Amino acid sequence: MPVCSSWIHGNALVVESPDYFDPQGDRIGQLDVTPYGWGSQVSGEGHSVVSWMHLPIPTVDWDAGRFERFNLVRVFLLFECANSSIDQVHVYDGRTKVAEFSMSLEGSYLTKGPQNTFGLKTPYPMKAGVGLSFHYQQHTPLDGEPFANVPPPGTLLVAAAGAEFETGSTLFSAFTGQFLRRGP
Repeated sequence: MPVCSSWIHGNALVVESPDYFDPQGDRIGQLDVTPYGWGSQVSGEGHSVVSWMHLPIPTVDWDAGRFERFNLVRVFLLFECANSSIDQVHVYDGRTKVAEFSMSLEGSYLTKGPQNTFGLKTPYPMKAGVGLSFHYQQHTPLDGEPFANVPPPGTLLVAAAGAEFETGSTLFSAFTGQFLRRGP
């Protein structure tokens, strides 16, 4: 049973490779990231760009020598994309990859749901920070497609990313259960 969630705002988004270069070394496409109060918007200029994007999620640690560490159970990505998609999600513990997921998501996923929730096969005892990385690609028109059928450049809105943790500590679970049952 998850006992703790941790979230990071979408305006912390980092793009790994924002530029697309032709064989001659000229930049012919790029991704522009604009942070807003509600998250980040990624838009493209020129040639379609494919890139990994990263969000660090704060990690909970309740290790005081007597308690177990929190175990990562699942992560979430709240986003919306048009004329583009997310096809891979990787979850890291520091520099160690602990899970990877393949899919093809396009559309609006601005609330937690089954398609943008990525559950680990078994709870993972965190040792460092959670890194959520995802592979983003703008869709390109097919060669020879009439200009009128060319879609507008792909866009991505990232609102937030989160993680849920659990612990096997009966003391902590009992404490949080009592705390959560108490009302105002």
